[in-house]
Amino acid sequence: SWWFGRAQTDHDPRFATLMRNSVLPILKTLALVGLTTIVYFVIDSYGLLNFVPVVYMIPVVIAATRWGTLPAIVASVASFLTSDYFFYPPYYSFVMENAQEVVDLLIFLFAALVVSNLATRLRGELDASHSRETELSNLYTFSRRLAACFTAPDLVVAIQEHLSTILGRQAVLI
Repeated sequence: SWWFGRAQTDHDPRFATLMRNSVLPILKTLALVGLTTIVYFVIDSYGLLNFVPVVYMIPVVIAATRWGTLPAIVASVASFLTSDYFFYPPYYSFVMENAQEVVDLLIFLFAALVVSNLATRLRGELDASHSRETELSNLYTFSRRLAACFTAPDLVVAIQEHLSTILGRQAVLI
């Protein structure tokens, strides 16, 4: 047994859930910030962009819409630190010489956190909207089925099928 009792955690569903829901999205987020840094180095070599933090809003928004709040916060902080380390003098240091640059980065961090929160909420609203759409579609199908019933046994069968469909879908969600 090595590294947190690997033999035990391989089959632990809680470990798999933690990896899938927390660790992997954070690692993907950090990779996205790294990719953004590489792309910005290319852009910076041509002198096409002067305000570094704007580029780092991209991984923040992607992390928020794809993986949620925690990865978006990680993207915000990692972007803040990366832009400070690579693009503000003295380079390759977290020390900042210019007070205006400190203010710029703090404003970026604040804006990134607000944007990540809004993007995460928007994603939640979209998911809820899709859920309502599916529910309304199922109710419409059920109402059409009820309208086609001419006898009591047909009505009972239609209700049973609808309830079994709903309960089957809820069992999958649980």
